[in-house]
Amino acid sequence: WMRASGTLEAGVTPDGRAGTFDFAFSALVPDSVYTVMSLRARDLDPAGPTRPGPLGVPNVFVTDADGSGRYRATLPNPFPDPDLPGANRIVNVVVLWMSYQRSYGGAIGEFGLGGDIHAHLKLRGPSFQDLRTTAAPPP
Repeated sequence: WMRASGTLEAGVTPDGRAGTFDFAFSALVPDSVYTVMSLRARDLDPAGPTRPGPLGVPNVFVTDADGSGRYRATLPNPFPDPDLPGANRIVNVVVLWMSYQRSYGGAIGEFGLGGDIHAHLKLRGPSFQDLRTTAAPPP
């Protein structure tokens, strides 16, 4: 898995209300369960950090015998204007190998990083600065 790699195409739906994420991976651990989590701007706030959340539901994919896999997600308003009050943009994503081969849904894992989950891929730094989405109008 030390040679693992992936590509990510992120975009915005035509109506501007949702973000799309399309991943392709290679050289991960073969025949294994992975989860994809999102890191938001407030997750990195030293004054009040929060925990990463799932990048979509489900946030799980399984690699094939060669360690290849794909994952796609569409999320409502993941890239609000950072100048808006309460904006909490997705700024990064992390791909986690689930060594017990179990998913914990929205939770990262039972024991945490280095226990039963292991970060295999992450973007090199904050990303998606050029993408903007808007919230859907209230019903």
